Amino acid sequence: VSDNSTGWFGSVSKTTDAGKTWTQVLTTNLAEDYIYFNEISCSSETNCIVVGEGDGANGGYLTVAYTTFDGGATWEKTFSSADFVSLMSVKFVSSTDAWLLATQKSGRNLVGNFFKTTDGGKTFTLSSTLNNCFGMDMSFAGNLGLAACCSSSGSSCSIAVYK
Repeated sequence: VSDNSTGWFGSVSKTTDAGKTWTQVLTTNLAEDYIYFNEISCSSETNCIVVGEGDGANGGYLTVAYTTFDGGATWEKTFSSADFVSLMSVKFVSSTDAWLLATQKSGRNLVGNFFKTTDGGKTFTLSSTLNNCFGMDMSFAGNLGLAACCSSSGSSCSIAVYK
């Protein structure tokens, strides 16, 4: 590691032999980035989205999502925002539809922001928000959506149910 490294960087590795060997397919710039990855979701062997968070160049918040459509050979930053304190969760629900759960700080309140993509992760649109929700994770079953949220104080957590 060079003296110019930040110490924070995101990386994704892939296995094609049930975990015997791994190949790094994505790494962010160790000398410039202050981000780390939290979760990855794939709709197929070729289409995946990885989400992360950290600090922007000005020291403020930074949340990101990178998407691959070719099994990790190339990645594109398809979501980047300084408006959110955290981006913990991404989940594909079909071959083209996926959700991101980013948390925004508004005064002392934390707001879960649910973004949806219908194009495999090329673009994301805000679908809904949920007050007092530090978004931790999501799960889907049929038409039912579940989001794990912690309170702004961190003293309690709950499950939000969407139909």
